[in-house]
Amino acid sequence: MSKYNDAADALRREAVRYEGLMSAAKALEEIGSLDQAAAEAKKAAEKYAVEAGKARDDLANVLEKIKLAESTAQSVEDAATTQANAILAQANSDAAAYLAKAQAQAKEYTNAAMEEVEVRKGRIEKEISAAEIVLESALASSAAAEAKAEDANKKASDAEKRLAAVQAQIAKLAGA
Repeated sequence: MSKYNDAADALRREAVRYEGLMSAAKALEEIGSLDQAAAEAKKAAEKYAVEAGKARDDLANVLEKIKLAESTAQSVEDAATTQANAILAQANSDAAAYLAKAQAQAKEYTNAAMEEVEVRKGRIEKEISAAEIVLESALASSAAAEAKAEDANKKASDAEKRLAAVQAQIAKLAGA
């Protein structure tokens, strides 16, 4: 009878060991899944970080174009004002006999120059408006990319925490 009892005890011990091995196998599968999720989350975080960098570069380019457009507008206005002032000065220096005629011409030139300034100023204001729209779009893209990167980083962190918990369980099972 003791042979049968010994065999039964041996089978029970093997069953307990087998049960522990099954738990360890399940834990390893879960670790593999969590490790893959962490790797994917890390890749996504890197991708969104690159997108955020591109959006920041686009924003810098748009800001530079706005500065250039504003500078161009000021230069055109300065040039037109200088031209109008030169014409006016020439008219004032003319002889008294031609004074009335010179003043009329100066007024015509001034009006034409101011009309040209207004036309150019309108074009430049349209360019600035378009650049501001692009700037707003770039800011929105940058914010969205940064939010996605932050979310991917959080998911990676969560996956790492779960991986650590599973590794702790395995260590506990291995110690048992």
